[in-house]
Amino acid sequence: MPSLPSPSHKEQLSAPSKPTPTFSPKDVHVIYVLGGPGAGKGTQCANLVRDYGFKHLSAGDLLRAEQGRPDSEFGSMIKDYLREGKIVPMEVTVQLLENAMTAEIESRDRNSENKTEGARFLID
Repeated sequence: MPSLPSPSHKEQLSAPSKPTPTFSPKDVHVIYVLGGPGAGKGTQCANLVRDYGFKHLSAGDLLRAEQGRPDSEFGSMIKDYLREGKIVPMEVTVQLLENAMTAEIESRDRNSENKTEGARFLID
């Protein structure tokens, strides 16, 4: 992913160009769970994970983990945005989600006997 400008940069970031989607819709299913703080997103995600085998990915958790990772390319930028009460650029959040999904799929493929079943993700 190309390097992103610092939080003080006034230009809008553009999404990187991709000729094809990262994941095939026939192999990967994603459900976005939306709601305000305390609305029960985590509770509902836990139920779906337990009952249907989804993998839950929290964008907030991924951002917090990335800002604390010593070798992170975007850690200080994420920390600055969060400290200033700004929304982290979409491109960074999407890249972190893509990385987490890729890692989960690769891990599942290495450790699973049933590799043909599609991956299912809940994202909040």
